[in-house]
Amino acid sequence: MDRDEFFQNIFGETTPSVEIIRAQRQLAYEERIIKRILTGCGGSPNSWGQLVNQCRRESHEDNLNFQWFNHHYTAFPGVLCGKRIPFLHQIALPDLFRPAVKNKLIKAIGRVLFTKGINPHTMPFVCVFPVIKTQFCAYNHWSIGQERVPGTQRLQFTLYPANTSDRPLFIEPLASFCAALGNEWTQVVD
Repeated sequence: MDRDEFFQNIFGETTPSVEIIRAQRQLAYEERIIKRILTGCGGSPNSWGQLVNQCRRESHEDNLNFQWFNHHYTAFPGVLCGKRIPFLHQIALPDLFRPAVKNKLIKAIGRVLFTKGINPHTMPFVCVFPVIKTQFCAYNHWSIGQERVPGTQRLQFTLYPANTSDRPLFIEPLASFCAALGNEWTQVVD
């Protein structure tokens, strides 16, 4: 092994060990988000262990994951997806008001949706991402975006597309989204 190979193995972005670590981090992130959504909406299960065991039987993964969640909770108002998006903490307020083509946040969300195979023009979705220590979500479900929650304030960033047939994009903290969503969707029909 020469010097370049040695440093590529240590600092490389595409080695098999780095990909395994990324996959495990993503699964851990997905489990945290699912737990946060279920508790934030008021639909916590009686036993988290029982829910994890059910997920393990159905998806063959040790953690709760978005694929299992989307299959299990079909009444959830969209396809749940998400990931950590680097450098979002560097977005300034003027960046949020740029046109969608130049908007860094919209482009980052679009990349996540594209990698998950979600068409935002035809499919309802909920994409969760962190900015520093706060979880935010982007979604395109009109009725949830307009829902008023008594006793709380909702601060949203809304992008209305030029084509009126497309759904608007709402971005807000995950906590206020869950408060507006409620827990009716958590009732699983077998």
